[in-house]
Amino acid sequence: MKNLYKILFVAAISLMAFQSKASHYLGGEITWECIDSGINKNKYKFTCVIYKECGIGAANYVSNTLHTPNGTVSMTQISVEEVSPECLGSTSVKCGVWASGKGAVQKFTLQATVTLTGVPPATGWQFYWSDSARPTTSLVNTNSGGYYLRAIMYPYTPVGGTAPNNANPCYDNSPYFSEVGSLTICAGSPFTSNHLVS
Repeated sequence: MKNLYKILFVAAISLMAFQSKASHYLGGEITWECIDSGINKNKYKFTCVIYKECGIGAANYVSNTLHTPNGTVSMTQISVEEVSPECLGSTSVKCGVWASGKGAVQKFTLQATVTLTGVPPATGWQFYWSDSARPTTSLVNTNSGGYYLRAIMYPYTPVGGTAPNNANPCYDNSPYFSEVGSLTICAGSPFTSNHLVS
């Protein structure tokens, strides 16, 4: 259970120290699942969800590169959806209508199928996505420039086993969030935070 919480914390948002260059990325997560049938059986399907500010003037694209222990992988954009909040008693926030920085948000979903071979070290394998648009409001706002999300796959030894499993064939899924992240909350609107970690 201890490792589950570590993975959830790191997968949600793990930021490194970077200098501000733009103000568009708001958060995201990297998850994976073991494919157990079909042409990609025994491979991992990685999903990268990126939340991005989408006010007037914000670019409408994200990087599609996932960095893995085996090198970089190009991900396919699966969907882009607006997840701006519905505000009570006022005009709703909308992408491209409200000024940048006023709460309009898009959710980008990207995926890639990856074959992993070997056993992760005790410190785990790192998978990360990065791009160059750190929010100007970020508390971590020094050094060189960019936004960074990462997830770590730790070794797994089955109950009664003597050594960790090889990652090929795949054997497990990462934790994931069943609920869309709430990155902007309207003043005066009720809000409950529960992102349903599964």
